[in-house]
Amino acid sequence: LPFIDDIAVNSVETRYELDDGTYETIAENQGIRRFIWEHLTIINRILQRLRNVGVTVSATKFVLAAPSAVIVG
Repeated sequence: LPFIDDIAVNSVETRYELDDGTYETIAENQGIRRFIWEHLTIINRILQRLRNVGVTVSATKFVLAAPSAVIVG
């Protein structure tokens, strides 16, 4: 039985900061910053691919977002 432990996702390289110090938002919802939307789109694609190959995810161990992480190895 294959086992995947941690999947670190590195997504957008910019926060789309505007000249006035605010951040670009998406047109459909001005309350959502563009870099957040793009990151969640990437996460969704990864989860869809995992689902398509039949991966089972432990809901008690699943962390969708963390304020910080230490990546080693």
